[in-house]
Amino acid sequence: MSGLTRSPASVVARLPDARTAAGLAFEVRPLVREQAAAAAALITTAAERDGTASAWSSPEHAVVEAAALVAGEPEGAVGVFSDGVLVGVGWARLRGEAATLGPFAVRHRGEGAGGVLLDALLARADEWGALAVRAHVPATATAALGLLAARGFVVVDTTASIERAANAGASRLDAARGLEVAAVRAAELPELAALDERVTGLSREEDLRRSVAIVARRRGAMVGYLGAHGAHLGPALALDAADLAVLIARALAGAGSGAGLAVLSTETVRARVSLTAPGALLAALGLGFRVTASGLVLSRGPGQPIRAAQLYATRPEVV
Repeated sequence: MSGLTRSPASVVARLPDARTAAGLAFEVRPLVREQAAAAAALITTAAERDGTASAWSSPEHAVVEAAALVAGEPEGAVGVFSDGVLVGVGWARLRGEAATLGPFAVRHRGEGAGGVLLDALLARADEWGALAVRAHVPATATAALGLLAARGFVVVDTTASIERAANAGASRLDAARGLEVAAVRAAELPELAALDERVTGLSREEDLRRSVAIVARRRGAMVGYLGAHGAHLGPALALDAADLAVLIARALAGAGSGAGLAVLSTETVRARVSLTAPGALLAALGLGFRVTASGLVLSRGPGQPIRAAQLYATRPEVV
């Protein structure tokens, strides 16, 4: 699937200038690096308010990550302001023929900033010519779900947020069945990206380069991979749920696995598993994980390909 051509100048030029809702005037502007701290605080506060887990381990880490997002995705970084104060923040990213949204958050519910923010992000995706737009929200975020549904989004997958103490003990579900797991090599990236795009429909080679640590092969053919960001596992996928369990078990084994991925024994390991392949959640439960929350993946436009067993990415967006 080939990527679409971006047009940065026209994207910025066509951002909505202002909107009024709930008696408040909103202005939509591209985010700049100097606003990273305010964006990080808004996203962190919203996660605490909504009771959702953040991929950012500390306020300091959140600022670093937000600054990296602003620098790395300047075309898709959107801020909503009211009286000069940042009240909404979000990102759109082009992934081949699909755009993905997230992270995104608003300061207060019910003020109208959420709709303004979502419309601005969708305007970016439309300007890029994205054929589909995808987003993930907690299943309890009824306001966000309503906004997305009103703009033509439909549910295409459900997720379970899972966690496990890293030092919870060794797993007994590492039956490799001829699976060969090894640290990823730079020369494997094109093959890895092709597998990922075939299964997910997303073109995200650079994300995979930064995150993927181990790959799995059977009889020479690549059948899965696993990435991590700190103690957050994902993205990861395997053509068989049992193979995904092997990849996760190798990650939990830590540095002694020899597979190029080590999870610190002092950290709680977290991930989001797709429920499209039910065996993936069962495998995670067998590895000692517990379910902490549920979520929904929504899409506007052509549906996603049939998905294999997978863990969604948690950085920066969950798709």
